[in-house]
Amino acid sequence: MDVSAMVAFDVALRRDDVDSREDRGAAVSAEHSYGRIYPAPEPMIEHFKLLDSLNISNAGVGETSARKRRE
Repeated sequence: MDVSAMVAFDVALRRDDVDSREDRGAAVSAEHSYGRIYPAPEPMIEHFKLLDSLNISNAGVGETSARKRRE
C-alpha cells in the first residue's frame, strides 16, 4: 500500500470513528488529531473567533478557513 493510500485509509477510518461517536451523542476534540476532519459546531467557531480574531493559532481547525485573517 503506498503512502497516499495509507493516508486516505487513515482519514476514512477517523471519519468513521467520529461518525460512530457522534451517533452516540459524543464529540471528538481537535486535541486528538481530528481537528481538520470534522466540522466544528457554530458555537465553537464563534469561540475561536473571540479568542483569535486574526486566525493565527489553529487556522483551519474544524474545517474553518485556514486564511490568517477571518473573512
